[in-house]
Amino acid sequence: MAGPAQGWIRGGTAREVRKDLLRRGGDARMLVPQTMDLHDHAHLWYGYSTQHQKRHLALKRAMRLAFKVVSRATRGPVAPGLCVAFEKLA
Repeated sequence: MAGPAQGWIRGGTAREVRKDLLRRGGDARMLVPQTMDLHDHAHLWYGYSTQHQKRHLALKRAMRLAFKVVSRATRGPVAPGLCVAFEKLA
């Protein structure tokens, strides 16, 4: 679904966003967070959700593990507040 004047694309899942990109022509691949020792979207969520908070770390570590398991099972990123970036392929 096209967004504001900038032509943004919005969707509920990374797969839906990619499908919308493909409908517009070309191909795109989802980028994986790799800076600041991040390995995937679950690590990204954990990093920003614990940045200024030292409470509930055990619960958030368990949630990060659950997100990783579901992400592998669905072959797509899973995390609250999911943000994804795609690279347009020629």
